[in-house]
Amino acid sequence: MPKRTHAGDEKVQDDDVQTACEEGAWFQAEKHRKEIRAFLAGPGNEERYAMLDLFGASGQMSKCWRKAGWEAFAYDIKTNSEHDLTSANGFWELCKAGKKLMTKGLIFGGPPCSLYVWISKSVHNRREDNKYIGETRNLKVRMSNRIVANMCVFLEELSEVKDCVYSVTEQPGSSCMFKMRNTSSMVKRLKMKFVWTWMGLFGHEMQKGTKLIGNLPSLGSLRRVMTHASRKQIKNRQTKNGMAKYYTKDSDGKVTGGKNLQSSAAYTPEFCKAVYKAWLQDLKAN
Repeated sequence: MPKRTHAGDEKVQDDDVQTACEEGAWFQAEKHRKEIRAFLAGPGNEERYAMLDLFGASGQMSKCWRKAGWEAFAYDIKTNSEHDLTSANGFWELCKAGKKLMTKGLIFGGPPCSLYVWISKSVHNRREDNKYIGETRNLKVRMSNRIVANMCVFLEELSEVKDCVYSVTEQPGSSCMFKMRNTSSMVKRLKMKFVWTWMGLFGHEMQKGTKLIGNLPSLGSLRRVMTHASRKQIKNRQTKNGMAKYYTKDSDGKVTGGKNLQSSAAYTPEFCKAVYKAWLQDLKAN
């Protein structure tokens, strides 16, 4: 999560929102839809990948597919500088992988969330009256907006040229990313559905309420309901393992992210297996 900054602070923080190029060179995918669609529909569409692990720095999701014998492609700037979705080269690298996604292949992605969640609200200042684009005087807010905008165009245009593409996008429960105009449009265009779940019920150390949105038919199988017994079990787990490494809370209720908070974004093996099971069920369905 980002360190607290003033609204106009242009300093690039050490968080999940990253780019390898200057802002003036950022690729605005919405201005190149015809070119993108032509490229995706062009030669080189041999089916190879069963899933694209978009923003998959931990690689947990793609590892799950590979372990089951499928080919998968992991895309994240934190593990490969060429996988920069704000750049033209990075965008086209993703398109190259998308061309090779098999029929009924899955794109699972968790876009950088640090500039959308409540813990950094004083920084991003996203709200309804500014269309949730937030405090655009802040470089990192603009950067996160560009990443999501390019992701939406990629998913929309790939769906236009592929017979059947499944996609699931994940965000923490407090994220307002899905309230933005481009994400809302994508949801309607691709006929996506929302599912609320809890990562703590998939073995995560925190309860971590989570939003999933996608067009995977079996997406509903990932829904989980937090019970009193479950909360108690997770609390006991937290007491045993200690939560200070993720965040601390003072007497006024103020939450401060710890140095390992970003690592909490990694998906647990149990969650990855549940996503794989849901996808496999839909792959085999007529």
